[in-house]
Amino acid sequence: EQRACTRRPVRCGACDAPPMQHCHLERHVLSCPKQRVACSAGPGGAGCGASMCRDELAAHCGEVCPEVRVSCPYAAQGCTVTQRRGDLERHVQTAQVAHARLLSAAQVAESSRSAAESSRLREDVAAALVSQASRSTAEVG
Repeated sequence: EQRACTRRPVRCGACDAPPMQHCHLERHVLSCPKQRVACSAGPGGAGCGASMCRDELAAHCGEVCPEVRVSCPYAAQGCTVTQRRGDLERHVQTAQVAHARLLSAAQVAESSRSAAESSRLREDVAAALVSQASRSTAEVG
């Protein structure tokens, strides 16, 4: 009879949550951070199938899951490839020449920006010196 009562106290087998009524256990299990779950982060929800605690899933998907689609490490330099993390190393290896060109173009662009900024700063310094010389001449005269 105790087993049939939906209000009987039970504990979660995965975490140290306080006892709850049996009728609430299923809802708790669906959100319990320590409940074991399979990764389903990949395309179509298939994931890599690795088993972990629910509270580890975000880190797994963000850092190691081979099924998650990620951008190329050279995206900031202009590479537009996004693919499964598990295939990314192959892309990096096969696109070395393209990535070298992107890095070179980025370096040229940065050099141009730096040269323009240096030129602007030289002009600002020259203008400040002229202004200071004009004030000094006015004070003497």
